[in-house]
Amino acid sequence: MSSPSIENAVKGLSQITEHNLDGSILFAVTPAPGHVNPMLAIACHLRDKGYSVLFNTAEVFREQIESREFALFRSAGTRTLITARLISSFRRDRLSRQARKR
Repeated sequence: MSSPSIENAVKGLSQITEHNLDGSILFAVTPAPGHVNPMLAIACHLRDKGYSVLFNTAEVFREQIESREFALFRSAGTRTLITARLISSFRRDRLSRQARKR
């Protein structure tokens, strides 16, 4: 049984699949079960609609992804850089908000 949020996301895909996409979709997913699992449900729906799906996430999820016949693409260097920039941005934002409260 899937959660209501996953079901709502899959229902919302009808809007996406009505548009002319080239047939390939890359999921760049934060390497955490709460992020990967819902994307797998959506990816299965898209695959059933005829799209080719590729995942970019941590190696630890390889078996889970490949068991559903999706490919795992790893680009750790870029992903690490992007993650570092996001963390830095969140820290700056938090410090800025704290300064404004004073």
